[in-house]
Amino acid sequence: MTAKEHSFLTDVAEIRQMEQRLLQLIDDFHCGNLQAFGTECSFEKMDRVRSLQEKLARQHFELDSKPVATNTLSAEERQSDQMDQLLANLQQLSSAIQSLHPKQHTGKPQ
Repeated sequence: MTAKEHSFLTDVAEIRQMEQRLLQLIDDFHCGNLQAFGTECSFEKMDRVRSLQEKLARQHFELDSKPVATNTLSAEERQSDQMDQLLANLQQLSSAIQSLHPKQHTGKPQ
């Protein structure tokens, strides 16, 4: 029994056709004709979401590491203030993420 040999694509016409399709794909990419996430989802919007995520994470850690001021606000007031700040930034992030998605009809009256 002989070992089965691997057969490679050897039809020149098929290879040239594949090459042309790949070259067209490269051209489309360089011209900006490819839209992986649709026309409403730009790299700028995705970059903004990433920046807001980083900002929220930094703020969370910074607020957690701040010493408690004993003479200005009570611990409860400080925590409430911090929560308000975090929620405001979370709302901003949520809005930015929603802007990535195309408008969808949910069937609910507005």
